[in-house]
Amino acid sequence: MSNGGAIVQSKSVTPGHALSWVADGVAQDAGPATAGNLSELGITREGGVAFGINNAVVPGPYVEFGVGVANTGTITLYANSFGGAPSAILEYNINGSTYPFNPSVTGNVVGPSSATAGNLASFNGTSGQIIQDAGVTAAGLVQGPTVAVANNIVLFSGTTGRVIKDSGIGITVQLGDMKYSALGIEGNGWRLCNGQTRPQSDPFWVYMVANGLTASWRPGFTSTSTYNMPNAQDVVLVGLDKMGGATSPGLLTAAVAGFDPTILLNTGGSQHAQQDTINITVTGSITATDSGHDHTTSGIVSNGNFAAGGAAPYPGGSANTGTAAANIAVTNTQTITAASSLVGTSQNIQPSMMAAVLMWVNA
Repeated sequence: MSNGGAIVQSKSVTPGHALSWVADGVAQDAGPATAGNLSELGITREGGVAFGINNAVVPGPYVEFGVGVANTGTITLYANSFGGAPSAILEYNINGSTYPFNPSVTGNVVGPSSATAGNLASFNGTSGQIIQDAGVTAAGLVQGPTVAVANNIVLFSGTTGRVIKDSGIGITVQLGDMKYSALGIEGNGWRLCNGQTRPQSDPFWVYMVANGLTASWRPGFTSTSTYNMPNAQDVVLVGLDKMGGATSPGLLTAAVAGFDPTILLNTGGSQHAQQDTINITVTGSITATDSGHDHTTSGIVSNGNFAAGGAAPYPGGSANTGTAAANIAVTNTQTITAASSLVGTSQNIQPSMMAAVLMWVNA
């Protein structure tokens, strides 16, 4: 800005406000204290009040707040009353809570200017030296035992609802744990294993990423945002083959099962309707024996020969008798076809009960 130039006022001004420069030769109202246009204010003074704020016009009754710096390195806050004004009280307002300034106290924790009797105190901010009214009464707290076992379930002791004890029953849930449920209600970190999509912000998936386990996650996942839960619908859970590096018992093989039983969360197998027909051929020999009996034959005997038919015309002719064949053998061969009882899909699996399967993802 050149010396001796005219100053141009930009927009209207409010009496008592400071002036701030907009450009060379152009000035404006600096605005109120809560939204001012001043970017810097430098004051040089040794000792006393270098920067002061009064609540009223001097010399009438007023309270002054000031800041001063001495050559000794001491920074002093001034809070004084003049002309019969009420006594000055210095307070802090931090995060919306007001705290009194009490220089006679030697502790390093500052409390609020007021609180509700019986309420607990909580930290305000992260400094560890400012507290506030927590809004929670001490009467609502419970009293626990002097010692307890980590991860044990807590039980009430008595009927007051204010005393708890160690149940002696441990419970430990780890990421990836699975359970059966008769209700299938999600909550408390448990999610249904129905192939649903979950966000990768779940603690379970965060653990998978941190430990480099995502590549082996059979249910699948997207590159950046989601992963898939296992789908345990209509399948039977079977212990992993070669679990923990153990030797395989060989009870389930890929050749017969159609899938590799050594891969965690791998699935396979299928349902088949089956009807078997069993053909049975039965061969038996049946022997019938006839002991024989006499038959009377009408005929004549002539010259030692038997002639059939007619009555004997010659004197001395006699009836000739014969004997039937004996020990007649008869062979009977039969083929029988029998259908088995293995009919229908209900015969393909062992007797079963359906239950919901959930996995703990801690979200």
